Amino acid sequence: MKKLIGVVAGLLLVGVPLSSMATTIKVDFEEFAYGASIGDYYNHGKDSLNRASGSYYGLTFTGGTIKATPSGLYLAGATKLTIDPKAVREILGTDDYYITFNAGVYYQQDYRTVFVTYEDGFVEPHAYIQGNATPDCQVIYGCFNPEHMGTMGGYRITSAYLNIPAVSILFPTDRLDNLQIHARTGSGPLVTAPDIKGTDELSRDIPEPASIALLGIGAAALMTRRYRNNQKAHTISL
Repeated sequence: MKKLIGVVAGLLLVGVPLSSMATTIKVDFEEFAYGASIGDYYNHGKDSLNRASGSYYGLTFTGGTIKATPSGLYLAGATKLTIDPKAVREILGTDDYYITFNAGVYYQQDYRTVFVTYEDGFVEPHAYIQGNATPDCQVIYGCFNPEHMGTMGGYRITSAYLNIPAVSILFPTDRLDNLQIHARTGSGPLVTAPDIKGTDELSRDIPEPASIALLGIGAAALMTRRYRNNQKAHTISL
């Protein structure tokens, strides 16, 4: 009898979607391939490489492609995030949620405003994104913010309207990473994503694998040519 009860309980637990017990939706882009566009991968769809997601968050990304640094993948280029409030509501169990993320623009003196559209149609300007996230900064001196080369600032989007959920966010940024949607629970403080402070080595862009392969082939060809020339010169000298 106890065994039967255990089996029934297990089946009931399997029937409960794990996502309904979540307090945070997390997207860090690490599961994508270099150069891919996310599209509706997290909205019962596929990315630009025809890969389907097992995670349904009701999120669709328009614009931007995946790039890489030695510290991980990120979404490059201006991006619009469309949010299905019904899906988020089912996962988090509330309409009262806020969003955190890391982002950067290419130059310290530049700043761009993140715009949020809410379910009632209201559009609200939010964080001013700034920071030195340029991959072109190859030396410590000469960068606008040399002590924090490649910094991606940590930001939080929240609204005074509380239970009116966001339906879209425009990120006019050059780099976006670690996007999270948090349920606002209790009276605890709202978190902000910590800055990602890179060095020249950690913040530089890594070429796509195809480019690396081509460089390797080119290097091998040069070495082969040099070897043959040396062999020819040696034969002539004999």
